[in-house]
Amino acid sequence: MNIALICTDDLPVPAVGGGAIQITVENLAQKLAHNAGVAVYSVQGAGLPEDEEVDGVRYRRFPRSPYVRSVAGDLRRTRPDAVVVFNRPAWVPAIRRACPQAIIVLSLHTHRMDPGWTPPAVARRAVAQADAVVTVSRFLARRLIRRYPRAAGKLRVIYSGVDAGRFAPPEDPEEARRAFGVEGRRVVLFVGRLSRSKGIHLLIGAMPRIVRRHPGAVLLVVGSRWFHGHRSDRFVRGLLRAANRMGGRVRFTGFVPPSEVHRAFQAADVLVCPSQWGEPLARVLYEAMASGLPVVTTARGGNPEVVRPGMNGVVVHRWRSSLALARAVSAVLASPRRGAMGTCGRQMVLERHTWDAAAARWLDLLTGLRALRRWQRLTA
Repeated sequence: MNIALICTDDLPVPAVGGGAIQITVENLAQKLAHNAGVAVYSVQGAGLPEDEEVDGVRYRRFPRSPYVRSVAGDLRRTRPDAVVVFNRPAWVPAIRRACPQAIIVLSLHTHRMDPGWTPPAVARRAVAQADAVVTVSRFLARRLIRRYPRAAGKLRVIYSGVDAGRFAPPEDPEEARRAFGVEGRRVVLFVGRLSRSKGIHLLIGAMPRIVRRHPGAVLLVVGSRWFHGHRSDRFVRGLLRAANRMGGRVRFTGFVPPSEVHRAFQAADVLVCPSQWGEPLARVLYEAMASGLPVVTTARGGNPEVVRPGMNGVVVHRWRSSLALARAVSAVLASPRRGAMGTCGRQMVLERHTWDAAAARWLDLLTGLRALRRWQRLTA
């Protein structure tokens, strides 16, 4: 089977500039290539050639304009057996015209089907023309069905994956901490964009209470305003002012490339994901669990789906409250089961959330859809 993976038009693959979808496409492609021919389509990126083959994966990169037209033209020529369109429902009709005989799957990672992103008529057309619609969480699936009930028969939930070899417990945690200047400290970790929706302001607001209970605690903030770079805005400047009042208890690293970010998890004692929006399911939770860290997250979106309270982490139901966050984080840091919680989370990843597991589910879906298509043609 020849499979084409169509990435979004904002960042390139490989994920040199970050991006959860780009990371997903990159890793799925590498695993799927063990059993199928795989081509990855993405926008161009600095230093990346327009066309290359790496480890059995063909990469085709086009300018942002006219990206979809260029991709469709190439698909018309290469005629893949299956096409996965990542998070761009409006592209499905163009891909269907280019590949009328192919299996087409729409993979949704955010609320892209909401009217603010995709007009309802366009969304309904995408559902009608796709052979299947995949979401990264049950939360996102339920939300989609409420808005577009006809998607129910085509819907599949395939959880994302993580590299459990790279994201792994450190042999020497203190060495990892020294790299970030936090040796000898209890490290509370945040990894993500510096935006109000990610809740970093509430976590910074929780730190004085956490420090009162754990005087050696420090908050390590990994990320920038957007997926890469070091641009600031009013919100970020407010975070920095709040941090400056805490006498070094909050440390900002700025953007860390995806190839290096695992080192931050190895330096931490607990990962906090204080999402304030309906997060489909944050990638950092998988990465923290694989790294052997207990997780604290809010009861927002799909995040609670991978947290077993008391087993591998804590779900904070008062999600707007810095006090509730402080109590949850402090309890985890003080818990004699903190190590066992991290071990449980890693075991969950090894059993269900590796890239091998995710790719196997994708391959089962695509081969099943292809077999169904053949049967339908034979019985038509």
